[in-house]
Amino acid sequence: RQQTEAVQREALLRAAGIYSETGAVRQAIRIRELYLERFPQPATAAVEVMQQLADLEAGEGNPGRRQHWLEAIIQLDQTAGTARTRPLAAEAALELAENRLSAFRKIQLVNPVQDSLARKLQAMKRALQAFEGAIEYGVTPVTTAATYQIARMYDELGHALLNSERPLSLTAEELAEYDLLLAEQAAPFEQQAIEIYTLNAQRSAGDQRDPWVEKSVQRLGELQGDH
Repeated sequence: RQQTEAVQREALLRAAGIYSETGAVRQAIRIRELYLERFPQPATAAVEVMQQLADLEAGEGNPGRRQHWLEAIIQLDQTAGTARTRPLAAEAALELAENRLSAFRKIQLVNPVQDSLARKLQAMKRALQAFEGAIEYGVTPVTTAATYQIARMYDELGHALLNSERPLSLTAEELAEYDLLLAEQAAPFEQQAIEIYTLNAQRSAGDQRDPWVEKSVQRLGELQGDH
């Protein structure tokens, strides 16, 4: 029985590969879904098939289906993960966190600023939790990317406050006072960003250059040059 199972698995994967190569994407997707229905284990092979499905759906312009498969990768890794599924799950978690980062970025600080700020902070909290979840996998390139993006959020929030819409009814004197208040509100966010960039900048990736460490070093230089 084991032998026939192995033969069936191999046949399905080979058929899926042929469909992909010949550009028959919907069939390539269908065969891989069939594979997962029949052979949810071993987890390593299943996660690799899920990753292929996520990539195919992205190529077809189906972000919702891509998200479905990325979530499936994370779930299977949690229940039956191996050393080989972990990096894929970490990458999936990072991408889902980046989707939340996009939601955070879309919220502009417009009048009434306290309302839009509350929404932006809520979106930031969701993104932070997701990036911290990605860091917990302990996969270095994912950790440095997630750490950079967390620093970037604090960085951007400080800037968003400084550039937020001003109330229309202020006198020149009140406006100057309001600007000062915003600067005071923004300062802790910039400070937090500097601390997290510093943490990332101190990480060495051995012989390999890590783009996220390098970006952190670069941004740190810019921020410290502003002072």
